[in-house]
Amino acid sequence: MRYLLTALIAFLLFSCKDTPGSSETLPNGYKYTLHTQNTGAKPTAGQIVSLDFQLVTPEGEILDDSRNPENVPSVKVPEVLDANAKRNPMLAMINLMSPGDSATVIVPVDSIPTLPPDYKKNPHIEYVIKVHQIEDEAAYKARIQEEQVKKRAAFKFKEEAAKQEIEPLFADYMAGKMSAKTKTLDNGLKITVIEEGTGALPVRGDAVGVQYYGLLKDGTNFDNSYKAGRPFTFTIGEGMVIQGWDQGLPHINQGSKVFLEIPYNLAYGESGNPVIPAKSDLIFHIELETINNK
Repeated sequence: MRYLLTALIAFLLFSCKDTPGSSETLPNGYKYTLHTQNTGAKPTAGQIVSLDFQLVTPEGEILDDSRNPENVPSVKVPEVLDANAKRNPMLAMINLMSPGDSATVIVPVDSIPTLPPDYKKNPHIEYVIKVHQIEDEAAYKARIQEEQVKKRAAFKFKEEAAKQEIEPLFADYMAGKMSAKTKTLDNGLKITVIEEGTGALPVRGDAVGVQYYGLLKDGTNFDNSYKAGRPFTFTIGEGMVIQGWDQGLPHINQGSKVFLEIPYNLAYGESGNPVIPAKSDLIFHIELETINNK
């Protein structure tokens, strides 16, 4: 995705007549097809275009995909176009599009010098593009600021809802009311199932998505994923997290909600960190949402 985003730092101003569904040629030689074409205005210098794109092989394999409602790419139309921008097929295509338009540009791989090696086994790469909005810079900034305010409010609401659900369960856990549901592993980890999931168990090398709410034994919440508005993702067994997570997650079915109690030697050890006191056992309320993004 970084390759494509880098390619979108400039814009090219072209004009030609198009018929949706027909194959045409851009002035720089690349074939394209407009799938939909609206009557709205095309972008001009200084405006900002919000769009999505996919990088697809001739066989339909998706190599890259920008589509993420939380992070829609955007491009500012520059005042001055350099030589690289004038040769760029994506910039030329976007310049012909209005909000709601979609198109595909066919690009031979030998014309893309910075293409990753794995992509070069294909004769060409298809850039599938959809334009969402074209805005003046002031309107764009105002919209983004408003969206950020709404997101922060939504994240705060989710965090508070998680607190209201989890902290009473934590009180029961600390009072020993869940001991019948707790199993202790040989490494000292304790897993208490609150809701049993029906999915698979993750294994070393799996990428997982986890919602978590971390607590000290005195009930202090030192961190949680809800404030970020999305699950925390990591790959099991690669040292991206504390040992207790790497060793504990393979015992939790996808879809489960559990308390995972981690002894300090599998957490932040004898010294702790700026947030975690020394020799602190940690208790996480964990919901394993996804395994390998499924």
